[in-house]
Amino acid sequence: MTSLISRWHAEHVQFSRLLNQLDALLQEALGDAVVLRCAVETAAALYLVYYRHHLATEETSILPRAAKLLTDEDWQAVSRAVPPDSEPQAGAPFASSMQ
Repeated sequence: MTSLISRWHAEHVQFSRLLNQLDALLQEALGDAVVLRCAVETAAALYLVYYRHHLATEETSILPRAAKLLTDEDWQAVSRAVPPDSEPQAGAPFASSMQ
């Protein structure tokens, strides 16, 4: 389990890097810079492939184990620690960043 959590954490770091790369390409394109379409497509595809695999790992390995191991008090502590509308990859409250 420890190695799984370590890998899961490392993936979060990788997602941040991949998302920043994709964002930079999109910002350049929006600023009328010449950006190769294949560069944007590749960056988006890479992010999505890694992210889908990561979500599958969460749903099949991490969350089922957490459901078995964490108590109601643990879940309440998680709820207090993480705002309900947060999206760590977006860097801001999710609801407001999507407007």
